[in-house]
Amino acid sequence: MNIDKANIHYKKALDIDLHIHITKECWDSLVDLVQIRNTLVHNNGLIDKKFRTSKTFFRIRNLIKGDLIFIDEQIINRYQKYVVELLSAITNLFNTQYQKQLHNLVSNYYFNSKPEMESEGRWISLIDAIMSRTKENV
Repeated sequence: MNIDKANIHYKKALDIDLHIHITKECWDSLVDLVQIRNTLVHNNGLIDKKFRTSKTFFRIRNLIKGDLIFIDEQIINRYQKYVVELLSAITNLFNTQYQKQLHNLVSNYYFNSKPEMESEGRWISLIDAIMSRTKENV
């Protein structure tokens, strides 16, 4: 998944904007990494018209010879550094926001429970709700 789509999911689910937690260079490199991956996997490394007009093309033009992208161990290590930067940011966010998000998820679960989950007008316990959902999915 590209970083833009991942960021949309993080914003919706956890109210986290990854863009502000990593460097611009990291963000752009992660976008480039997905573009390179897609070109290698889906086009056998051949650059198409769409890729030639992308921002990625201009950022990695030194890796391009003719219509092919050439990567080496140094390039792989560089992209790995940016993946680690993103994972570090996500880990830090998780460590600082886990308790808040956990409480939001529990509250969200209760407020969005099915009406049949209520028992005589009162809420059932969280463990009973989880157990009944688990039985439904078995």
